[in-house]
Amino acid sequence: MRAFDDPGGARPDDWVLDPRRARERYAPAYARAFVELDHQAAVFRRADSCVVVGAYDLSGDTLFAGDSVTGALVLAADDQTVALSRDSGVVRGTRALTATAPCQPFVLSLEALAPREKHVARARYGVTPSALPNQVEISDLLLFDPPDSVPDNLSAVIPRAYGATRFSAPHRVGVFWELYGVGSGEAAVMMALTVTRQGGGWLRRAVQSLGLVGPHRNVRLEWDEVPQPGPVTPRSLVVDLSDLASGRYVIEVAVSPAEGDRVMARREITVTR
Repeated sequence: MRAFDDPGGARPDDWVLDPRRARERYAPAYARAFVELDHQAAVFRRADSCVVVGAYDLSGDTLFAGDSVTGALVLAADDQTVALSRDSGVVRGTRALTATAPCQPFVLSLEALAPREKHVARARYGVTPSALPNQVEISDLLLFDPPDSVPDNLSAVIPRAYGATRFSAPHRVGVFWELYGVGSGEAAVMMALTVTRQGGGWLRRAVQSLGLVGPHRNVRLEWDEVPQPGPVTPRSLVVDLSDLASGRYVIEVAVSPAEGDRVMARREITVTR
Protein backbone atom coordinates (compact mmCIF):
# COMPACT_ATOMS: atom_id res chain seq x y z
CA MET A 1 0.00 0.00 0.00
CA ARG A 2 1.39 3.40 -1.00
CA ALA A 3 0.63 4.97 2.39
CA PHE A 4 3.06 2.57 4.10
CA ASP A 5 5.80 2.76 1.46
CA ASP A 6 5.54 6.53 0.94
CA PRO A 7 3.69 8.27 3.81
CA GLY A 8 4.14 11.74 2.34
CA GLY A 9 2.67 10.64 -0.98
CA ALA A 10 -0.50 9.09 0.44
CA ARG A 11 -3.68 10.44 -1.15
CA PRO A 12 -7.14 10.79 0.41
CA ASP A 13 -8.47 8.01 -1.83
CA ASP A 14 -5.89 5.62 -0.35
CA TRP A 15 -8.11 5.68 2.73
CA VAL A 16 -11.50 5.49 1.03
CA LEU A 17 -14.07 4.27 3.53
CA ASP A 18 -16.26 2.29 1.12
CA PRO A 19 -14.08 0.73 -1.61
CA ARG A 20 -15.89 -1.15 -4.36
CA ARG A 21 -13.71 -4.21 -4.01
CA ALA A 22 -12.77 -4.36 -0.36
CA ARG A 23 -10.67 -7.37 0.62
CA GLU A 24 -12.48 -7.55 3.92
CA ARG A 25 -15.06 -5.59 5.86
CA TYR A 26 -15.57 -4.81 9.50
CA ALA A 27 -17.82 -2.57 11.57
CA PRO A 28 -15.96 -0.68 14.33
CA ALA A 29 -17.93 -0.63 17.56
CA TYR A 30 -17.28 3.07 18.10
CA ALA A 31 -18.78 4.25 14.78
CA ARG A 32 -22.15 3.83 13.09
CA ALA A 33 -21.34 6.34 10.33
CA PHE A 34 -18.09 7.55 8.70
CA VAL A 35 -17.91 10.75 6.62
CA GLU A 36 -15.17 12.88 5.08
CA LEU A 37 -14.11 15.79 7.29
CA ASP A 38 -14.09 19.25 5.73
CA HIS A 39 -11.12 21.03 7.28
CA GLN A 40 -8.06 23.23 6.92
CA ALA A 41 -4.49 22.14 7.67
CA ALA A 42 -1.16 23.99 7.48
CA VAL A 43 2.50 23.22 8.26
CA PHE A 44 4.96 25.64 9.89
CA ARG A 45 8.68 25.02 10.43
CA ARG A 46 10.67 25.44 13.62
CA ALA A 47 14.37 24.83 14.27
CA ASP A 48 14.20 21.04 14.41
CA SER A 49 10.54 20.23 13.87
CA CYS A 50 7.30 21.13 12.12
CA VAL A 51 4.17 22.49 13.78
CA VAL A 52 0.98 21.27 12.10
CA VAL A 53 -2.36 23.02 12.56
CA GLY A 54 -5.61 21.19 11.81
CA ALA A 55 -8.97 22.95 12.12
CA TYR A 56 -12.53 21.81 11.47
CA ASP A 57 -16.10 23.01 12.06
CA LEU A 58 -18.93 20.48 12.41
CA SER A 59 -21.61 22.90 13.60
CA GLY A 60 -23.43 22.69 10.26
CA ASP A 61 -23.30 18.88 9.98
CA THR A 62 -26.54 17.19 11.06
CA LEU A 63 -24.67 13.97 11.84
CA PHE A 64 -22.99 15.83 14.69
CA ALA A 65 -26.05 17.42 16.25
CA GLY A 66 -25.12 16.35 19.77
CA ASP A 67 -23.48 18.39 22.48
CA SER A 68 -19.89 17.18 22.34
CA VAL A 69 -17.22 15.89 19.99
CA THR A 70 -13.73 14.51 20.54
CA GLY A 71 -11.11 15.58 18.01
CA ALA A 72 -7.65 14.20 17.27
CA LEU A 73 -4.77 15.27 15.05
CA VAL A 74 -2.34 12.44 14.32
CA LEU A 75 0.97 12.71 12.41
CA ALA A 76 2.58 9.37 11.57
CA ALA A 77 5.85 8.97 9.67
CA ASP A 78 6.06 5.28 10.62
CA ASP A 79 4.96 3.04 13.46
CA GLN A 80 7.70 4.48 15.68
CA THR A 81 7.25 8.18 14.85
CA VAL A 82 3.77 9.34 15.82
CA ALA A 83 2.57 12.68 17.19
CA LEU A 84 -0.91 13.02 18.67
CA SER A 85 -3.05 15.93 19.84
CA ARG A 86 -6.58 15.53 21.24
CA ASP A 87 -9.32 17.69 22.63
CA SER A 88 -13.00 17.50 23.52
CA GLY A 89 -15.67 20.15 23.50
CA VAL A 90 -18.98 21.34 22.14
CA VAL A 91 -19.83 20.89 18.48
CA ARG A 92 -20.57 24.56 17.85
CA GLY A 93 -17.83 26.60 16.17
CA THR A 94 -14.37 25.82 14.87
CA ARG A 95 -11.96 23.63 16.76
CA ALA A 96 -8.23 23.87 16.04
CA LEU A 97 -5.59 21.36 17.09
CA THR A 98 -1.81 21.48 16.83
CA ALA A 99 0.84 18.76 16.86
CA THR A 100 4.62 18.87 16.50
CA ALA A 101 6.64 16.27 14.62
CA PRO A 102 9.98 15.93 12.80
CA CYS A 103 10.02 17.66 9.41
CA GLN A 104 9.84 14.52 7.32
CA PRO A 105 7.10 12.95 5.16
CA PHE A 106 4.14 11.81 7.27
CA VAL A 107 0.49 10.83 7.10
CA LEU A 108 -1.84 13.47 8.55
CA SER A 109 -5.10 12.26 10.05
CA LEU A 110 -7.59 14.75 11.46
CA GLU A 111 -10.53 13.00 13.10
CA ALA A 112 -13.68 13.92 15.00
CA LEU A 113 -15.87 11.53 16.99
CA ALA A 114 -19.33 12.15 18.45
CA PRO A 115 -19.33 9.47 21.20
CA ARG A 116 -23.05 9.49 21.91
CA GLU A 117 -24.16 9.36 18.26
CA LYS A 118 -21.18 7.17 17.25
CA HIS A 119 -20.49 9.30 14.19
CA VAL A 120 -16.95 9.83 12.88
CA ALA A 121 -15.57 12.38 10.40
CA ARG A 122 -12.04 11.99 9.10
CA ALA A 123 -9.50 13.55 6.72
CA ARG A 124 -6.35 11.53 6.03
CA TYR A 125 -3.55 12.06 3.49
CA GLY A 126 0.20 12.43 3.12
CA VAL A 127 2.24 15.58 3.73
CA THR A 128 5.83 16.22 2.64
CA PRO A 129 7.35 19.35 4.24
CA SER A 130 9.58 21.31 1.89
CA ALA A 131 13.35 21.18 2.33
CA LEU A 132 15.23 24.14 3.76
CA PRO A 133 18.78 24.08 2.33
CA ASN A 134 19.82 27.60 3.38
CA GLN A 135 17.34 29.35 1.13
CA VAL A 136 14.24 31.48 1.43
CA GLU A 137 11.14 29.36 2.00
CA ILE A 138 7.47 29.99 2.78
CA SER A 139 5.02 28.09 4.96
CA ASP A 140 1.53 27.00 4.08
CA LEU A 141 -1.20 29.63 4.12
CA LEU A 142 -3.56 29.54 7.10
CA LEU A 143 -6.88 31.35 6.68
CA PHE A 144 -8.47 32.88 9.75
CA ASP A 145 -11.33 35.07 10.92
CA PRO A 146 -9.66 38.48 11.33
CA PRO A 147 -10.34 40.53 14.48
CA ASP A 148 -10.08 44.32 14.56
CA SER A 149 -6.42 44.06 15.54
CA VAL A 150 -4.79 41.64 13.09
CA PRO A 151 -2.65 39.00 14.91
CA ASP A 152 1.02 38.87 13.99
CA ASN A 153 2.06 35.41 15.21
CA LEU A 154 0.94 31.82 14.80
CA SER A 155 -0.19 31.34 18.40
CA ALA A 156 -2.62 34.23 18.09
CA VAL A 157 -3.94 33.07 14.70
CA ILE A 158 -4.64 29.42 15.60
CA PRO A 159 -7.74 30.07 17.78
CA ARG A 160 -9.26 32.03 14.88
CA ALA A 161 -8.41 29.57 12.09
CA TYR A 162 -11.25 28.67 9.77
CA GLY A 163 -12.40 25.07 9.92
CA ALA A 164 -12.93 24.84 6.16
CA THR A 165 -12.03 26.61 2.93
CA ARG A 166 -15.61 27.09 1.73
CA PHE A 167 -17.11 30.50 2.42
CA SER A 168 -20.66 31.79 2.08
CA ALA A 169 -20.76 35.41 0.95
CA PRO A 170 -17.36 36.22 2.53
CA HIS A 171 -16.33 39.74 3.39
CA ARG A 172 -12.91 39.79 5.02
CA VAL A 173 -10.57 36.80 5.25
CA GLY A 174 -7.30 36.80 7.14
CA VAL A 175 -4.29 35.13 5.51
CA PHE A 176 -1.32 34.12 7.68
CA TRP A 177 2.05 32.74 6.58
CA GLU A 178 5.66 32.56 7.70
CA LEU A 179 8.90 33.20 5.84
CA TYR A 180 12.14 31.37 6.59
CA GLY A 181 15.70 32.16 5.56
CA VAL A 182 15.37 35.95 5.26
CA GLY A 183 17.62 37.78 7.71
CA SER A 184 17.86 41.36 8.87
CA GLY A 185 20.03 43.74 6.89
CA GLU A 186 19.21 42.11 3.58
CA ALA A 187 17.67 43.93 0.64
CA ALA A 188 13.92 44.26 0.52
CA VAL A 189 11.92 41.31 -0.78
CA MET A 190 8.96 41.74 -3.08
CA MET A 191 5.70 40.13 -1.99
CA ALA A 192 2.49 39.63 -3.91
CA LEU A 193 -0.88 38.20 -2.91
CA THR A 194 -3.36 37.25 -5.60
CA VAL A 195 -6.84 35.74 -5.56
CA THR A 196 -7.60 34.16 -8.93
CA ARG A 197 -10.73 32.42 -10.11
CA GLN A 198 -10.31 28.88 -11.42
CA GLY A 199 -12.07 27.36 -14.41
CA GLY A 200 -15.43 28.86 -15.33
CA GLY A 201 -16.28 26.60 -18.27
CA TRP A 202 -16.78 27.29 -21.96
CA LEU A 203 -20.36 28.52 -21.51
CA ARG A 204 -19.39 31.33 -19.17
CA ARG A 205 -16.50 32.32 -21.42
CA ALA A 206 -18.90 32.45 -24.37
CA VAL A 207 -21.51 34.64 -22.69
CA GLN A 208 -18.76 36.80 -21.20
CA SER A 209 -17.39 37.44 -24.70
CA LEU A 210 -20.86 38.65 -25.70
CA GLY A 211 -20.97 41.06 -22.77
CA LEU A 212 -23.83 39.23 -21.07
CA VAL A 213 -21.86 38.71 -17.86
CA GLY A 214 -18.98 40.63 -16.36
CA PRO A 215 -15.37 39.40 -16.29
CA HIS A 216 -13.93 37.55 -13.34
CA ARG A 217 -12.96 39.87 -10.51
CA ASN A 218 -9.52 38.95 -9.24
CA VAL A 219 -7.59 40.47 -6.34
CA ARG A 220 -3.91 41.44 -6.50
CA LEU A 221 -1.73 43.18 -3.93
CA GLU A 222 2.01 43.90 -4.23
CA TRP A 223 4.49 45.46 -1.83
CA ASP A 224 8.18 45.53 -0.86
CA GLU A 225 9.32 44.62 2.61
CA VAL A 226 12.62 44.73 4.50
CA PRO A 227 13.21 41.48 6.48
CA GLN A 228 13.31 41.68 10.27
CA PRO A 229 15.70 39.81 12.59
CA GLY A 230 15.00 36.19 13.48
CA PRO A 231 14.73 32.78 11.79
CA VAL A 232 10.95 33.12 11.33
CA THR A 233 9.19 36.10 9.78
CA PRO A 234 5.41 35.89 10.38
CA ARG A 235 3.00 37.86 8.23
CA SER A 236 -0.75 38.47 8.27
CA LEU A 237 -2.92 40.20 5.72
CA VAL A 238 -6.67 40.77 5.51
CA VAL A 239 -8.27 40.41 2.09
CA ASP A 240 -11.73 41.68 1.14
CA LEU A 241 -13.48 38.98 -0.91
CA SER A 242 -16.97 40.44 -0.78
CA ASP A 243 -17.02 41.27 -4.52
CA LEU A 244 -16.18 37.76 -5.65
CA ALA A 245 -18.83 35.71 -7.45
CA SER A 246 -19.53 32.09 -6.59
CA GLY A 247 -16.82 29.71 -7.74
CA ARG A 248 -13.41 28.23 -6.99
CA TYR A 249 -10.47 30.54 -6.34
CA VAL A 250 -6.80 30.19 -5.47
CA ILE A 251 -5.18 32.49 -2.92
CA GLU A 252 -1.46 32.68 -3.72
CA VAL A 253 1.36 34.44 -1.89
CA ALA A 254 4.60 34.84 -3.89
CA VAL A 255 7.87 36.07 -2.38
CA SER A 256 10.75 37.24 -4.59
CA PRO A 257 13.99 37.74 -2.60
CA ALA A 258 16.80 39.95 -3.85
CA GLU A 259 18.84 36.79 -4.42
CA GLY A 260 17.47 33.34 -5.07
CA ASP A 261 14.34 31.87 -6.56
CA ARG A 262 10.80 33.04 -6.00
CA VAL A 263 8.78 30.93 -3.56
CA MET A 264 5.01 30.54 -3.47
CA ALA A 265 2.25 29.13 -1.28
CA ARG A 266 -1.32 28.47 -2.36
CA ARG A 267 -4.68 27.79 -0.79
CA GLU A 268 -7.76 26.88 -2.82
CA ILE A 269 -11.10 28.23 -1.60
CA THR A 270 -14.71 27.99 -2.72
CA VAL A 271 -17.11 30.94 -2.58
CA THR A 272 -20.86 30.32 -2.47
CA ARG A 273 -23.69 32.84 -2.41
